Amino acid sequence: MIVVMVALIVTSGLLAGFFFAWWCSCMVGLKRVSDTTFVETMQRINGVLPNGRFAILFFAPVLLAPILVWLLFSDGQRVAGFWSVVATIFSAITFVITAGRNVPLNNDLAKAQLSDATNARKAFEGPWVRWNTLRTLTSTVAFVASVLALVSRS
Repeated sequence: MIVVMVALIVTSGLLAGFFFAWWCSCMVGLKRVSDTTFVETMQRINGVLPNGRFAILFFAPVLLAPILVWLLFSDGQRVAGFWSVVATIFSAITFVITAGRNVPLNNDLAKAQLSDATNARKAFEGPWVRWNTLRTLTSTVAFVASVLALVSRS
């Protein structure tokens, strides 16, 4: 059980930090570049991001959190189980936001031509930043809940 808990805490924390870094630095910095540079940069980043390192980080919390729910409730750890349910819900919300909103925006941007960078950026940047802000919050709640599950074990 402790291995699953630690793995959940580490992966959910790293994922929240990853989204937070985009929120507080990457997108802030890219806001200051030309439309062509913005589109080209995001296309290149999105072209390499679907990789094994990110996949582990992205899928682990949504898989580990429900396993932890089962383990904790099976062991009679009701309070810790409650926090793991919260971690499960917010990990799932983060997953759905990413898969249902950010990834489709990334895919649309991948098809954009640099000759139409201004329109491509307008269609992408605002919605992507809003969804990333939300998934930063949801992944942070999942991380905090996973930590609370650990500290509330009896």
